[in-house]
Amino acid sequence: EVPLYKRFDLEHYERSCVSVVTETDMSGGRIRRITEKAVKPFLFGHAAVVAGNAGTLAIMRDLGFGTFEPLIDESYDQISDPNERLCAVLCEVDRLRSLTDDEFHGMFGELAVVRAANLRYGRTGLTHRLRADAIGAVTRHVLDRARVTLSPRTTR
Repeated sequence: EVPLYKRFDLEHYERSCVSVVTETDMSGGRIRRITEKAVKPFLFGHAAVVAGNAGTLAIMRDLGFGTFEPLIDESYDQISDPNERLCAVLCEVDRLRSLTDDEFHGMFGELAVVRAANLRYGRTGLTHRLRADAIGAVTRHVLDRARVTLSPRTTR
């Protein structure tokens, strides 16, 4: 089987440093999930500004990825109002675009450890983590169902 990280065209990741990601959802905080769109840049050692649900970057950190502050002001990720969050995302993209090459590459270079760790984690740790989480969830579901089935019934 071909590993996940070898299934993508890496050329655009190699020619750039930051991804601007538009996630499937950008809700008012009711939804807490991510898709492959947010995960891909992290898998390839890219910094990312993600226009998605509030808490998207927190989910990425919960999954085990490092994020890219101080290069990216990630405060937008905590804004619950989707319109305000999108404005903050766009402002952050504008700020990044306004940096000089020296400023940008200096900050980006400082994050080499995070980028390398994300690359390693994407090739090894993430798959194991997701598999363990899925097996754990299925096991908990089966055990919960078994408890219901095996519990003594009360009669009235």
